[in-house]
This record gives sequence, C-alpha cells and structure tokens, in this order.
Amino acid sequence: MTITSYTPQSTLMVVYTAPNGIYTDTYNGAVYLNTKSKILTGTLANLTWSGGTDISSQVGGIDPRTNVGPACCNFKGRLYVVYKAWDGPDLYMSYRDVSWHGDKSIHGNYGYITARTDSPPCLIEYDHTLYLFYKGDGTNEIRQATLNIDQWNGNQAVKIVNNASVPETDCSPTAGLFNRKLYLAYKGIGSSNKIYISIFDGSSWVGDRTIAFFGGTIDPETDCAPRAGII
Repeated sequence: MTITSYTPQSTLMVVYTAPNGIYTDTYNGAVYLNTKSKILTGTLANLTWSGGTDISSQVGGIDPRTNVGPACCNFKGRLYVVYKAWDGPDLYMSYRDVSWHGDKSIHGNYGYITARTDSPPCLIEYDHTLYLFYKGDGTNEIRQATLNIDQWNGNQAVKIVNNASVPETDCSPTAGLFNRKLYLAYKGIGSSNKIYISIFDGSSWVGDRTIAFFGGTIDPETDCAPRAGII
C-alpha cells in the first residue's frame, strides 16, 4: 500500500490504494494484489481518523483505479490526484472541489503531453505552480510537467544546469520544499542504493549528487523510493 497526503487547513487527508479483492493462489500459496486497486481516502481531524472509503463511493460518480501508488496535492482549492492507469503506462488525473471529477488520461484531456510511467508519480506545489514528477516509462529518466488551468505542459527530463546530466532512478522520485527551494530525492539506478538529491530554485536545477556530497555525517541508502516532507 502506498500513501500520499495533503493538508487542507486543519484536516489531513491521505490518498492510497489498498488490496481490492486479494486472493490466494492455491497452487503456490502466493498472495496477489488486485491489479485494479481502487483509490481510497481517509481524513484526520481533531486527532480522529475517519473515512477509509474509495472515491467511487463518494460524490462525483468516478471510479479511479491504479496498480501503483497515487500522488496528491492541494492546489488552488482543489485536491488533485495523479496516478498510473491500472492497465497501462498512461498517467491519469482526478480532482475534487465539492465533488470528484476526471479519471481521465492526461493526454488528450488535460493537455497533449504523453505522460507515461511504470512507477508512482509525485505531485508538489512550488512557487504557485503545481509540479508533476515521474520516472519515464521504459526509461530511468526523471521527467517533469507543470499544470496551467487544467492543462499539463512539459513532459521533459529534469536537467542539471552545470553538467547537463539527467537525474535517473529505477523507483519513484519524491519532492519536498526547504528554504524556498524544491528538492527531489530518489534512489540511484541499478545496484546503487544511494539516495540522490537535485535542487530547483525556480529557474534551474543543480545537484544530482548523493546526500553525502552535500555535507553532514550520513550517506543513506534504500532499496525503494524515499519520501520527503515540507519544512
């Protein structure tokens, strides 16, 4: 199960996938996750959790599903959720204001970029702009797009300004904000389990270096996608 969250005012909401129809293969005893997992939401208010309901049972009449974790972000009064299609690499988008809308592919519905991935995407607001980051389908390149009036633009590889390198990962990137800059964190490719960092100041990217490169006493490693926070 992969969880992402956003905080509208005093309420925390989590958006996640859960096994929808887990079954046991009696031949070898393996347990499988349904490849069309519904996307669910839960909320925390006054230290009490509630919800845990799938979007299809909420107001709006859509039934978004995915086979990897969704990404979400609160942006201009809406909750945006972006997720990989359960039956292919296309990225889909839904959003909620007073009800849910969407569950349509980005390409042809919310812009004309061909945004595709084989891993969970990442959403974050930075400098009044909604950014989408994702590992490209069939490539390790980290790609980015931005939203402008319900139209996504970009689908371009992140490029480091000083050496023109392209950050790569074989998992999913994550993003966080610190000191008025946007930070991407991601596992290295192949046998490299080092966590890498790239930094965006609103105009250019720098970094694509391990955490140890930036100083300090740690050099963390992971075998899956890291997660970042906002400070």
